[in-house]
Amino acid sequence: KANGTIFLASQKVEGAKDLTLYKFPPKVILMLGSESKGISPELMAIADHDLFIPMVGMAESYNISVAAALCMYEIFKQRKTELDLETLDKLRGER
Repeated sequence: KANGTIFLASQKVEGAKDLTLYKFPPKVILMLGSESKGISPELMAIADHDLFIPMVGMAESYNISVAAALCMYEIFKQRKTELDLETLDKLRGER
């Protein structure tokens, strides 16, 4: 936190912000918990913000790999407009 890093907890709790509406800062640590136990109380205590992934349908949660992918995609989606074409090509790798 000393270098301006924001700690984000992905969990559906009262006051949590919609992942798709949250403006991600440059330095982020994203914390995810298991479906059964969630995020530990120790990590919840250091979270600057809580985020939830909006869902439609009967499911109440995603497994951790899907939740991580959705969160990282949202971060990438927001940041790709800030990247120049050369950097984007490097991230995509050789084709």
